[in-house]
Amino acid sequence: MSDVSDNPGMAQPDGSISPVLSVSVRVLAEAVHRTGGLAGSQYGLLTAAVGVRTHRLFHEKLHDRFPDADIRPELALSDRILVQGVTIHLSGRCDAIVSEPSRVLVIEAKTHLVPPDQLPRDGEAVHWAQVMIYAALYARTRPSAVPIEVALAYVAADTVEVTLLTRTVDPDQLELFLTRTIEAWSGIALAMKQWTTQRDESGKALSFPFPGLRTGQKRLMKEVVGITRHRLSLFACAPTGIGKTMAVLFPGIKALCHHLTDRVFYLTAKTSTRKAAENACDLLREKGMKLRSVTLTAKEKVCLEPDLYCDQQVCPYAVHYYDHLGQAMTELLTVPALDEHVLKEVAQRLGLCPFELSLDLALFADVVIGDYNYAFDPRVRLERFFVSSDEHDLLLVDEAHNLPDRAREMFTARIGFKDLKATAGAVTGHSSALDRSFVSLIRYGETLLAGLEGMETLIDRLERGVKPSEVMVATRFRAIRTRPGTLGGLLERVLREMKDMIDAGVDLPERRLILDTYFSIQFFRKVTDELDPGAYVTTFAVSDENEPEIKLLCLDASDFLSQQLAGRHAAVFFSATLNPMNYYQSLILGRHALAQAQTLVLDAPFPPENLLVMRCARYSTRYHDRNATLSSIADLIIAAISGRTGNYLVFLPSFSYLNMIRPILNQQLADFVPTTRMIFQKPNMSDREKRAFLRMFSQYGHSTLVGVAVIGGQFSEGIDLIGEQLSGVVIVGVGLSKVNPELEIMRQYYQEKLGSGFEYAYQYPGFNRVQQAAGRVIRSESDRGFVLLVDDRYKRPDYEALFPAEWTIRDVDSASAIKANLADFFQA
Repeated sequence: MSDVSDNPGMAQPDGSISPVLSVSVRVLAEAVHRTGGLAGSQYGLLTAAVGVRTHRLFHEKLHDRFPDADIRPELALSDRILVQGVTIHLSGRCDAIVSEPSRVLVIEAKTHLVPPDQLPRDGEAVHWAQVMIYAALYARTRPSAVPIEVALAYVAADTVEVTLLTRTVDPDQLELFLTRTIEAWSGIALAMKQWTTQRDESGKALSFPFPGLRTGQKRLMKEVVGITRHRLSLFACAPTGIGKTMAVLFPGIKALCHHLTDRVFYLTAKTSTRKAAENACDLLREKGMKLRSVTLTAKEKVCLEPDLYCDQQVCPYAVHYYDHLGQAMTELLTVPALDEHVLKEVAQRLGLCPFELSLDLALFADVVIGDYNYAFDPRVRLERFFVSSDEHDLLLVDEAHNLPDRAREMFTARIGFKDLKATAGAVTGHSSALDRSFVSLIRYGETLLAGLEGMETLIDRLERGVKPSEVMVATRFRAIRTRPGTLGGLLERVLREMKDMIDAGVDLPERRLILDTYFSIQFFRKVTDELDPGAYVTTFAVSDENEPEIKLLCLDASDFLSQQLAGRHAAVFFSATLNPMNYYQSLILGRHALAQAQTLVLDAPFPPENLLVMRCARYSTRYHDRNATLSSIADLIIAAISGRTGNYLVFLPSFSYLNMIRPILNQQLADFVPTTRMIFQKPNMSDREKRAFLRMFSQYGHSTLVGVAVIGGQFSEGIDLIGEQLSGVVIVGVGLSKVNPELEIMRQYYQEKLGSGFEYAYQYPGFNRVQQAAGRVIRSESDRGFVLLVDDRYKRPDYEALFPAEWTIRDVDSASAIKANLADFFQA
């Protein structure tokens, strides 16, 4: 929201120079003049893309409406105002200034998607406040000889129809309004000034919170400061045990205190890593740092009225949100660690939506902790930070090897006919036009489903202009490179009719289903209309519920991710398994953005003799060889886990392989190691079942425990079994995903783009799963353990080239060789 700048402020009466506090016009207006509930936000900007397009068309209409006027769109306005010893630097971009001989018209435009008769009759007070502030800035910096008028332009996103409301004001009235607004905000400003001063002083004096620096931490911290200063990106491959969380967060906060960045975002893929960031912030506070952190938790998880499903017109925590926000801010801005539990307690007591409260408090935070989605997902990313703000933030992206898959998922749009049919049933009878639109759409799905059961091309019959030769055909699957125009037209009709029904306030008993369907169609249309078609393919398949599902499948999200940074934000992408580095760089930022990316590969912090890596390349685990090698591989597993009492994990290629080898392992254990207990991962285990599985490893030293799991599943990443909780890992296979049509499309795409189709679609993701599974063994500098790799492909040069530098390989070809190596290792 704001920042105390190192630039000199205005002179005070005593001759001293005041500190500078920056704030945008929009934030100032909303902080002081917004009242009522959250539902009012429907008149604001819908999405960045919609807003940009609508504003451009609106500016074209202004020239038609005022043909002889001088029109200046997107005019930057700013000034400095001294308030109670603080210089307020106020700035923003006014949507339009229209200069005529008889007047100057200052216009604030707001995009909307509501019927004109549902717009506020006299405009929103907060919107008037915004345009009044712009007019005051204009009058201050560009004195006018003619009267100044202010105007609100409510612009319909679909038709660009403009509803224009105007008021005449005089310079004294504008100046008074500006002064009173800033004075009302000055309490927040002074609190921010005091907090930021204390934060900077404590942060500059802060020492690293541990007695010494681990190997590699100093290099990593230096690189973080450098890329923050120059707004670049860093890819850091930092092995487990190096202390990555503190090694990126500590220099990031140092950079914040020296005003090299406006805010630090710590972005994660899992709740466990969010907790690590929270703990690191707590430790810095214990060491004397004044640090305010906000943890963003998913809306569904913190919702206090889940049955209302975000109906902001009736939810008791939404209808008076802004009326209660000031009290909550006064209370919570004294709390340095704002996590889920703190926010829910205060929100429930004061009658506010906890999720929206966390977003508003994030404007005042030094560190924001949350999921990748809040920075990158076009449906939920925080526009106040990543679209409409001019701030420069530092993004710390933890476990960044997960980001490419997550990003492709974020930009993939889906339409499932199971939900479409249920929605059609829920709205039947509300509108004959909507009923007809759904009938046509569902008929398309029925034709699709019937055709997918055969092997005809099919899509050329459903989509005009598609040739049979352009359709990829697989069992119950079709794909085309082009956009589905016929489907898009059917969806557009349904979307338009659903919007009319929702806007009319029709009572919707299946509200959640209906709104979910509405937003899914809306995003599908957005992807169809706005996003780069070169990175997409349209797929038609049969879902697990035996209903057709259509995807706009994102194959490559790198352009979208790099545009999100685009010289504005610095970013650190870090993980223990960013290997090979160029693979992750190209998937996250794309080849064209690599010139602005730095790389850093750090050595493992533990002594190399603490990890024994054995390779048995004697046996194939390919599907057609499994029956022949199953018994021999079971012998290797028994040899690995029977030499010493301990806890072990065995990772297998798939659940089908697990089911094949399970009776053999059970028989072998009964014959040779009867005191050993073996537990098996099940498909789709609940959180409770997962915790129970892991809890078994908390006991060790008295008997042997073997956990058998699937590589790439719930237990091969994101779990910490430190010390004697885990003595070794056996990995059977090379982690390849099963061949499927979508991966084959991915392979073709990257073969055409980079000449590395198999590597990008199968080999590199598979080997990352291997690295993650192997990484369960050494979690601290004192850990010791082994990894056994079983597959003949591990002997190939292309796989050897992927081995981490800290792996010193010992080749074994029999159960006896494994036992001998383990005896030497554990005896040492």
